[in-house]
Amino acid sequence: MTLERYGQWLARGRGHQVEGRAIDALLCYRLALREMPNGVDARFHLGEIAWQLGNPADAIAQWRSAIESAPQHVASLQALADACESIGAHDDALAAVDRVLALRPGNARAGSLAALLHAARGEVSAAALARSLGLDAPEAQASGSDPGGSGTDPGGSGARGSATAWPPGLLARVIERLAVAGAADGAADGVALQLRQRLVDLALAAPVSPSNADALRGIALALARAGERERSLAFAGRYAQACREFHRSTTPLLWPQRTAGCALRVGLLRLADDPGTDALRPAFESMPGAAEVEWRVLELRSLPPAPEVAARAIAALDLDVLIDA
Repeated sequence: MTLERYGQWLARGRGHQVEGRAIDALLCYRLALREMPNGVDARFHLGEIAWQLGNPADAIAQWRSAIESAPQHVASLQALADACESIGAHDDALAAVDRVLALRPGNARAGSLAALLHAARGEVSAAALARSLGLDAPEAQASGSDPGGSGTDPGGSGARGSATAWPPGLLARVIERLAVAGAADGAADGVALQLRQRLVDLALAAPVSPSNADALRGIALALARAGERERSLAFAGRYAQACREFHRSTTPLLWPQRTAGCALRVGLLRLADDPGTDALRPAFESMPGAAEVEWRVLELRSLPPAPEVAARAIAALDLDVLIDA
């Protein structure tokens, strides 16, 4: 009877989850675990719910628990790999995805994630990365198509061979590494340059969300440092647009009386002679009302070395906005 009741609660939970009733699903999965504490599927779906509700720590704990009960549960291993990558725990992500590939060598989603993780660490060549991502085929390069189908969030079942589903932050790190390598070499080899251009095109076409918008800024800076100003500005523009869309104030912005009618004073804090930040200013200047902006560029070397003194010096400028680039 216990196994039967476990199955019933699990089925009810799945029904609620499919219909978008996360809390109802969560309660059903918890009741399923009361019947069978080592129920792997209930534990896995609890992780999905936790992730959906914005609790990555609990989601990761649930998936780890599921893996302890069933070390070969591929869905939990894949979800754990995706989640660890999303919070920057790349070593844990690589360990989990390697276990997925040991169990399912042909898993496209795991293969793409593993390739990007290794590439971000500089452990694979551009040619090997292109092969792993399916970007070495002539038809893939010429068509501009999105290789591998559609992807999903951690816990999902879709293939992560899709470029639009590759982790944006990780993709930014790979593009930056390729860009830095190309700038250091003076003239990047053809394969690396072609791969970087392909990844940049795919990243520019990928959907943007509040959780991955900052990756656009990282790519813009990497391309600016590599001397690709036009492409850098494209990403800087998308980043500025994303900031406007995702960070709108829910309350009206009241202009201080003491500065009413004056230009908006914007400070840009940057490293000395950092060409990457040059891409940010044109993006902001293209925004509506930019003519009413007064820019102040603050280089770290020009500030007092003591943090407290430097903070007071910046505060004395009475800026309306300070951008830490």
